[in-house]
Amino acid sequence: MSASELKLLIHTLIDGVNDNPTLQAFYTLLAKSVDLNSDWGKELPADVKKRLIKSIKQMESGKLMNHDSVRLELKKKYPSLHL
Repeated sequence: MSASELKLLIHTLIDGVNDNPTLQAFYTLLAKSVDLNSDWGKELPADVKKRLIKSIKQMESGKLMNHDSVRLELKKKYPSLHL
């Protein structure tokens, strides 16, 4: 199975989980594997790296939006968008 296929399956699984402790466990596991100073992290443009760090800090402080809320906001802002 390719990396992109695995990512799609993982996204699908996570989208189906509504249990906060389970989602927190997924986040903790995945966050530990993200190293912005690794080879791929060093290749990121500075602005992208800055936004990723900001996003990680927001997640860690509990500033999250669930998937449905994001979809509703996007539908309001972009009515022709098919989500």
